[in-house]
Amino acid sequence: MERYFFDMLQPGEEECVFRLSTLTELEILCLQKYGNLPAIAVQNQVISYKELWNRVACVRTGLYEAGLKKGSLIGIALPNHVDAVVCFLAVVTAGGVAAMLPAATSTEGLVKPCTLLRPQFVITYLPE
Repeated sequence: MERYFFDMLQPGEEECVFRLSTLTELEILCLQKYGNLPAIAVQNQVISYKELWNRVACVRTGLYEAGLKKGSLIGIALPNHVDAVVCFLAVVTAGGVAAMLPAATSTEGLVKPCTLLRPQFVITYLPE
């Protein structure tokens, strides 16, 4: 299955289409082409493509060290924040399946979705 990434167009530019086979190729393209440009702006926090993919690499490494198995369902229970985007990208680029869960303020808030979905583990800000 081929995937396509449509480059962000600036006024007057021709459309650019890149044929990509993996998310890793998208990561490389973003780093090479856009490096220090803003990638995400959420709640007054702006990070560049370089910082975004560096954070993704750190979380992805943590997922591997925690025992992520390809195709495993990983819950992400984070508020609308840059960290939610970083964790989503880390999970999918590591070969997992991301399940966005409601941001919980206690472990009790995660019981029902985790009982239904049975994720391998959940990424959240809650203490253990």
